[in-house]
Formats: sequence, C-alpha cells, structure tokens
Amino acid sequence: MRNGNGKCAENTKAASCDYCFPNKTEEIRVLETAIQMLNSAPMAKYYLGNLLYDKKQYDRAASLREGWNMTNWQKS
Repeated sequence: MRNGNGKCAENTKAASCDYCFPNKTEEIRVLETAIQMLNSAPMAKYYLGNLLYDKKQYDRAASLREGWNMTNWQKS
C-alpha cells in the first residue's frame, strides 16, 4: 500500500453516500481493495454486493450479504 492510500480510504468512510452508485466492472476491484484496507467497511460491502448482483454474480453477492452488520452503518 502506498503512503496516503490508507488515509484516503479512511476519509471515504465519512463521505456522504447520497450520490454513490458503482456500476462499472472496474469498480469491483476498487471496492474489494477498500474492503481489504479498512477493518470495517460496511458501505463498501453493500456497494460491492449490489454491483456483483447487478453483474449476475449472485453467489459472490450473497456471500457479502451474509457478512453485513447493519448496526455499523452510518448515515450522513
């Protein structure tokens, strides 16, 4: 991980999710990286699960949903 990437990833946790809608296959890797970098990334898991479902990767989407912890979600 490059210096600064962790801080950038941490800043995204506090960002508003009002206009976030990942819909490109390239964004799968971005979300997977965010999940790996952050210990708790419920919104990244949510977005990735929705994106995988949209791309007809139902089993991977379902496995993410099993790990969702709704009590950690923060709304802006």
